[in-house]
Amino acid sequence: MRREDLEVLTCRRFVADLNDYLDNALDAAIRGEFDRHASGCPRCRIIAETTRKTIELYRRFLPCEVPADLEARLLTAIRTRRH
Repeated sequence: MRREDLEVLTCRRFVADLNDYLDNALDAAIRGEFDRHASGCPRCRIIAETTRKTIELYRRFLPCEVPADLEARLLTAIRTRRH
C-alpha cells in the first residue's frame, strides 16, 4: 500500500489490509495511519482485536487428526455445494 492511498483510510481499506497490519508488515507511517483509524473507529478496532485474538487462540492449539469418516463427509459436502 502506498502512502497516497491513505489520504482517507476507509474501513474497507482497513479490512482489506488487516492481515498486513496484524503481521506488522506495513511501513511505519502507514501503520500509524492504521493505528489512528482503529483508535477512532469502533467497528474496525473490534474487527482487528477479534481477528488478533482468534489467531492467538488458533496458534495455541495443536493440530488434531480428523477421523476418516468425518473427512469423507466434509469433502462430499464441499463438493456438493460447489456444483
